[in-house]
Amino acid sequence: MKTIDYRPAIIRFIAYFLLISYGLVNPADCIGKKIITIKVKENQGIRDISRRYLDDPNRWEDVLRANNLKSPDEIKPRMILRIPVGEVFQAKHELEISGKIIQQATMAGAKIFTPKIIAKAIQLRNSALLKQKSGNLHESFNLASSAAIEGKKALKVCISKQDVPAQAVVHDRRGYVHSRKPSDNLWKDVYRNDILHEGEKIRTLSESSCDILFRNDSRLRLKENSQALIQKMRANLLEDKGEAKVSLVKGDVFALLSSGQKNERFQLDIPGVKTKVDSKYFWVGRDKHGTRFANYDGKLEISSAGSKVVLKKNQGSVILHNKKPTSPRKLLASPRLLNPESGVAEYNVNIPLTWESVSGADHYLLEISHSGSFSSITYSREVQVPKALFPDNLADGSLPNLFYWRVTAVSSDKLRGQSSEARFIKITQDDKPPFLVLQSPDEGLLISNNMVDILGMTETDSLLTIQDQPVDIAANGKFRFRQKLVEGTNSIIVKAIDRAGNITKLKRSVTFLAEHKIDLTFDRFSGQGLHQTMPGHFVVSQPSISLAGKTNPDCSITVTSPGTAAPARATAGSNGLFQINLKMTAPKQMFNVKIVSPSGVERHASINIEIDDKAPVIHFDEKIPSAIRKKSLSMKGKVEDAQRFYLNKSPVSLQDGQFSTTIELKPGLNRLSFAASDWVGNLVRIEKEVVFDPAPPKLLKYKIVLGKGEDETQASVIVKAKDSTGLIKTAPFMVQIGKQSHTGHMILSGSGNYMGHFSIPEGGGHIVKFKSVTLSDYLGNSKEYRF
Repeated sequence: MKTIDYRPAIIRFIAYFLLISYGLVNPADCIGKKIITIKVKENQGIRDISRRYLDDPNRWEDVLRANNLKSPDEIKPRMILRIPVGEVFQAKHELEISGKIIQQATMAGAKIFTPKIIAKAIQLRNSALLKQKSGNLHESFNLASSAAIEGKKALKVCISKQDVPAQAVVHDRRGYVHSRKPSDNLWKDVYRNDILHEGEKIRTLSESSCDILFRNDSRLRLKENSQALIQKMRANLLEDKGEAKVSLVKGDVFALLSSGQKNERFQLDIPGVKTKVDSKYFWVGRDKHGTRFANYDGKLEISSAGSKVVLKKNQGSVILHNKKPTSPRKLLASPRLLNPESGVAEYNVNIPLTWESVSGADHYLLEISHSGSFSSITYSREVQVPKALFPDNLADGSLPNLFYWRVTAVSSDKLRGQSSEARFIKITQDDKPPFLVLQSPDEGLLISNNMVDILGMTETDSLLTIQDQPVDIAANGKFRFRQKLVEGTNSIIVKAIDRAGNITKLKRSVTFLAEHKIDLTFDRFSGQGLHQTMPGHFVVSQPSISLAGKTNPDCSITVTSPGTAAPARATAGSNGLFQINLKMTAPKQMFNVKIVSPSGVERHASINIEIDDKAPVIHFDEKIPSAIRKKSLSMKGKVEDAQRFYLNKSPVSLQDGQFSTTIELKPGLNRLSFAASDWVGNLVRIEKEVVFDPAPPKLLKYKIVLGKGEDETQASVIVKAKDSTGLIKTAPFMVQIGKQSHTGHMILSGSGNYMGHFSIPEGGGHIVKFKSVTLSDYLGNSKEYRF
């Protein structure tokens, strides 16, 4: 026969029914839909929307995710929102169902018969809770459904094993716990959910503990350095029959027997001591000195060395080895817990725990558990004074952690008194900043009055401050605060701090200016050259300009002129900067500027723009020489209408348009480049060349030419020379004829050679020698060459 799964339809019906019953949703909007759409109303915040349609104001993040929004600030009146009602209620319902199934399976003994299956079911449901918290509702629903399936498997196994030899399971362990079966030679490690059998020994080492859970939900808790032998276990939950026999070899053991069992069937064997148990809750401690008993319920009969005592409720006795038990004595009273109160929600783990001191107490035992019955101990420590700090390593931060704590006074003879009442603390490791929305004012608001209203919403249990002043929060999370402004820009800081210390801080900049205080500056330019010679007066090089400046944020700028066809418009950015393009129709033109703030405040101004397309003019006081014999060249002059002046790309200072500069020349040809520009970029360049020649002419060669025949008394001397700036026309020279000297001047010929003439006396036989010549150039460089 084919089975039909009606679960999805039932879930949809339940969600639909709840929404309609409480008037949260229009029925016509939900039929056949997993998502409904709504229109946001005036003054309706996201938490209001979440409370109305999802039955939980804290599920507002689901609304953001469904609409691809990042912040509650993005939600505005008349906006259409998608509400994921189907996924939210389906996930919630499936989590409730899986929780109930897991609870039924656990009560039927699942932690003994099917520990892996029930552990998987619990793990799946915990994962589903995490997915629900993170907003992954579809995955949360699937995981919760899988948890319910695993829980049903565990319950089915438990029902099929109701009449078999009982087993025990390691319900909880801390530190080092070992077990050894009769067939084992060595101790082996024991882990949580391991099965224990008849005849098996179990022990704990230092700073260790172990909780043994029997099928009927009875528990034995072995403290550190304890050892016990499980001698016999039989149970039938359907017939309410049970029998267990445990031998305590050493150490401490707490017995918490199920109220559904007949307690005379529980036997506790202790070497040298006989017991008869008619109590559901007692403690036994055994060490090398003896055994201690503390009974907290019913009666506990103990016998040793031929003597017997019966411990009634809240009585104890000490038996030293092979000695008689001491007379029953009243156990120490239970301490009265002081702080924190039960049910307190804390967001950090460094919580002080305090209680009243108990008369006669030697020290105290602090115990912390996830269970109100303390079926498993998460933390156990002896403390000497009536106070302690909640340990910082218990809360894992994955889900809200619920912890129960209690205190027991211990006497000087190590008898444990009555435990205090249990209190519980809910610890949430919350690192999520609180919800905070500012509805008014808008960022960058410009107003003409000195008061502004600040409106918004936040979590009701947050501490809210505006400008470090506490602000009251209404029951619906809304707040309103009036802030006085100072002249100019005001930075308003709104801060919400939740109980975990997480902070959300929002900032708004509001500018208070009277009408005449709207800023307007033209201090930037782009495109063609533009220069402001004085406030409101500009010089440009081209008729098409891009005028840039700054005003208040988000202001609109309109520029008009009688000579323009249409007004030019721009809007300032959030930083107040703007840029506007203008076209001039005359060499000189006036433009009217109108600034309007977002709040309607206006400012009017006018500007004058003039076209200047003439380049600067450079004048030199003296003509720059083409050649010079000095290394330094000094120049003076004047530049008209220039803002910058350069020589060979290096800036030259101008004082009222005058300049004076010196340049160091290098030998040979030097090129000088002068450039001058004005404010709007008009440019003029002048190029000059100067030869630096510090060397005298160079003599290349010479020769003496004697006459022949009739002209033998006439002779000449020829000198070839070279100079970069040019040789002068004459050069003095001297020749020796015999014992006489002759001086004269050589003349530079067109071929570039010097030639000088002289006469030789008649008679012949005279020796002619060239003695010297002086060569000079036009710069005055001169050198006498001697031979």
